Amino acid sequence: NGNIAGIVIASCGMCNFGVKNARSCNLNIKIDDDVFPVEGTKIHEHGDPHSVEGFCNAVRVAYTEGKIKKRVFHADSFILIDVPSQN
Repeated sequence: NGNIAGIVIASCGMCNFGVKNARSCNLNIKIDDDVFPVEGTKIHEHGDPHSVEGFCNAVRVAYTEGKIKKRVFHADSFILIDVPSQN
């Protein structure tokens, strides 16, 4: 039914997921082998995408809720799961 509620892999579609038709860096999620652009939150709302842990340099994990419509994920909630400290 397109409803998503749970853990997903998130990153820049152009930089890390091989999205060919992307014109610029953009937030995407990956479920199995399918990659979906995200509406409802933007790549810059989660920090500098070009920082070490940013979406253009890292693949991150997020808890999200929303619905996939016409191959686009419409997020009602999108919460990045923190990277464990390397101490």
